[in-house]
Amino acid sequence: DAEFAQRFHQRVRQTRLRHSCDPQLRYGRFVVNYMMARASGARVVFEAGTDRGLGSWALCRALQRNAAEGGPGQLPLLITVDVRADRGDFLDGDEGGLVRRLVGDSVDALQATPEPIDLFLHDTVNEPAHSRAQFAALAGRLAPQAMVHSCWFSPAFVDFCDQHALRCLEYVEQ
Repeated sequence: DAEFAQRFHQRVRQTRLRHSCDPQLRYGRFVVNYMMARASGARVVFEAGTDRGLGSWALCRALQRNAAEGGPGQLPLLITVDVRADRGDFLDGDEGGLVRRLVGDSVDALQATPEPIDLFLHDTVNEPAHSRAQFAALAGRLAPQAMVHSCWFSPAFVDFCDQHALRCLEYVEQ
């Protein structure tokens, strides 16, 4: 995806990201997020933990392609939340209405989200009580056939999957 790579290199050269990002684009987990969004045909993705927004940008690209292939219907939406307002440097505002950027606690954001969630990405702190609260808030908001991804293969994640008859797979990013 030339546009994805171009934005990465431009931002790493010309913004504050030059101080905190490797100048070489390493796709890693972002490819997994992109593939999950594409394979599932997700229309609504909830990302808990925006950080720099590179994963958010990858999800935007997947949602754009899903929408183009899906024909008319529900517009795609990425809901991304972080506790800090200065996150999401790789995003351009709301990406033309594609992104709802929230600042605050992911549990509160999940509870306030009316849309059924097709793909949930858990990339916040690996603190058991907070993870359980996130998953509890998520439970009633999952769309049929939804996918849940956690960067933490933790007991809270496995328990949530067991309680909701979701299969889980552990993998290691290298």
